[in-house]
Amino acid sequence: MTINASTANNMMLAAGATVTVALTDIGAMEGETTYSIDVERYFPELHGTLGEVMGTGFIVGAVAKVTTTMAETSYFQLSVLMDSLGVGSDVASRWYGSGTLGQMVAGDYQSIVVTGMETCGNKSVVITLPYAYVSSSVNVTLSDDAITTYEVEFTGTYDPADPDRLPSRITIEI
Repeated sequence: MTINASTANNMMLAAGATVTVALTDIGAMEGETTYSIDVERYFPELHGTLGEVMGTGFIVGAVAKVTTTMAETSYFQLSVLMDSLGVGSDVASRWYGSGTLGQMVAGDYQSIVVTGMETCGNKSVVITLPYAYVSSSVNVTLSDDAITTYEVEFTGTYDPADPDRLPSRITIEI
């Protein structure tokens, strides 16, 4: 690939990226926010060929993930993220966990949107997982020398109204 006058305009900066869950900003983050989509492909075995044959493949599945590290630990933000894990409070404290086992319900799936990124040509970049759930364990880093953080991973799921559409998208302004 050659570098030309428009190359710098197409590079992406992520400084200032924010993550929202169901339209709620999850607050300050530390380190990187990562996005990945793993696509599963199927190629039928044809006529004893030793590998994949062009034009015969199918995309049969995909898994989209966004992982971020939260530096803020307000009850409101964590309760939005961890609702399916169980949240509660009394006059002395608030807690996370102690949820119940069972089928995930509609409220366990949230829209995840990563914004605040842009190309060097000042075009916005947005990552969206329209239906996602918190798929990570609760990973808390406790440290004497740094801010305590929560690493959270979201996994996108398919839209029940459109199950053939991949579970995430990256939108780049033109």
